[in-house]
Amino acid sequence: MACNNARKPSLIDAATHHLNGEVQVRMVFNTLQELTGRALEIKASSQKKDFDWQKFKAAFERQYGNLSLDELMAEAEKFGFATVEVVRAERQKQLANFYKRQKAYKAAVAQNQRQADDDYDFEAA
Repeated sequence: MACNNARKPSLIDAATHHLNGEVQVRMVFNTLQELTGRALEIKASSQKKDFDWQKFKAAFERQYGNLSLDELMAEAEKFGFATVEVVRAERQKQLANFYKRQKAYKAAVAQNQRQADDDYDFEAA
């Protein structure tokens, strides 16, 4: 009689799998939102129009917020992303660019503050 030593999936395994799926869905969603928003922002700018990110995000959430991973990946294929791994690599690039811009902004603010402090540096009479 053969002994089956395979471990049955636990409730924790099932929850972890579900959470990993949800994380992937949000990652694909956020990546598509960023790509679509940037493209629309560039188009609006070229037409000398304002682009409202808040309105865009709300509309994007309504339209795509309840899609499954497979449905989102079908949308991602329109951008040339064939797999979740390719989308993940794009998201990593987006985040790296965001943190680079954020760091540069904070450095510029700090520099401006130092200059402002220097402008008001005087000796008391």
